[in-house]
Amino acid sequence: MTISLKSQEILGKFGFYEASESGFRNVIAQHARPVVLEQGTYFFRAGAACECIPLVSHGDVRVFLTGESSREITLYHVEAGQTCLLTLNAALLNTPYAADAIVEKEVKAHVVPVHMFKQWFDENDSVRQFVLDTMAQRITELMTLVSEITFGRLDMRLADYLLRHSTQTEAGGQALCMTHEHIAAELGSVREVISRVLKEFERMGAVNIQRGRIELQDLRILENLK
Repeated sequence: MTISLKSQEILGKFGFYEASESGFRNVIAQHARPVVLEQGTYFFRAGAACECIPLVSHGDVRVFLTGESSREITLYHVEAGQTCLLTLNAALLNTPYAADAIVEKEVKAHVVPVHMFKQWFDENDSVRQFVLDTMAQRITELMTLVSEITFGRLDMRLADYLLRHSTQTEAGGQALCMTHEHIAAELGSVREVISRVLKEFERMGAVNIQRGRIELQDLRILENLK
């Protein structure tokens, strides 16, 4: 079987594919179906059955919970080279999805039928390691989220920081030229947490995130968070 260059580009972002012999790569390519998901598309909804495992090469999928008051809380984002923890959990335990997932930026991915991925998990060390690495990373993120919710309102402090330290641009807007790591040091946090909150601000329309630069889009949203 000949693997298309497009498939190689997508699957090549995953360590378990790169670490596999050519025979298993062909099996992966045979069963992994390429998909493109537009912004605003739901990848899954809470309570639905899991039918496939996504291997995302481009874009952004936001996984979130919705409370009784319709307030949303973002659990994590699935980006290039990643898959979804809740999808793995639903697939391996044969349980329905526990949250919703929506495409924030157009996604290019390959999807693998659950029964096939579970077979790979049983038979291939590199696939098992990929699953364990995904679980470890996401559990760390979720523990951080719990800590943020329980012990502090970092979103309030970050909104205040952005408003106080941004400067006017030539175009008449406001922006802050600073890395996420530097902001984290200023607020006594870590880069991953600051990036998570900024991504949520971007989803709300409050900021536009660029490399080393944060543009303030809607000051009223940030003011209301203070």
